[in-house]
Amino acid sequence: MIKNLVIALSFGCIALTSVGCGGADCESLCEESNECAGATPQDCGTQCAESAALEAASGCSSQADAFTECVSDNDAVCTVLSSPCSAQAAAYVSCTQAYCSANPTAPECT
Repeated sequence: MIKNLVIALSFGCIALTSVGCGGADCESLCEESNECAGATPQDCGTQCAESAALEAASGCSSQADAFTECVSDNDAVCTVLSSPCSAQAAAYVSCTQAYCSANPTAPECT
């Protein structure tokens, strides 16, 4: 799942199914990100479900909320890992990586 998290972050779709995200939801941001230059189109339904499961299991919802709000507010779907959302992305990745390091066999981490 950490590999999927990096993929998810690279196109701006993390656990938005349970987050208001400034009116955007995971699938709409994912679909938008599939249109970014150089993007590898993802199955947004699957990716969003996996991201929601990781967020719920890891307890990283506040980090996910901050990240997705930044992406949505700054129209940063195609530049999600760079400014202005890089700090929020790093906080979310750090939180979920800590969970998966402590729980390597958790389904959300495999």
